[in-house]
Amino acid sequence: MGGYFHQDFSHECSSHREAIDDYLQGMPDEDLHRALLEIPELLAMAGSDKDLTRAVRALGMGVRPPNGVSLRQWLLDVAHIIRRHLGGRPVGDGDR
Repeated sequence: MGGYFHQDFSHECSSHREAIDDYLQGMPDEDLHRALLEIPELLAMAGSDKDLTRAVRALGMGVRPPNGVSLRQWLLDVAHIIRRHLGGRPVGDGDR
């Protein structure tokens, strides 16, 4: 996701949601399924919000979540959006 939420994303997308939509359209289902596994792992490993901020920066995400939303909650929200987008499709479906 870091490639979609880099420091210049606001020049390419009008909102966080637009960047997420671009991410969903640009990634194969397999990568989206992997994100669904990695987001909870990241949240579990980063005990504090400060640790989480450092971790996502190290992974290439250079922007803050939308105003009024914590980074932890925003990542949970992104995982929910990915799940809805996949709609139960198995890994690999639609990648052909």
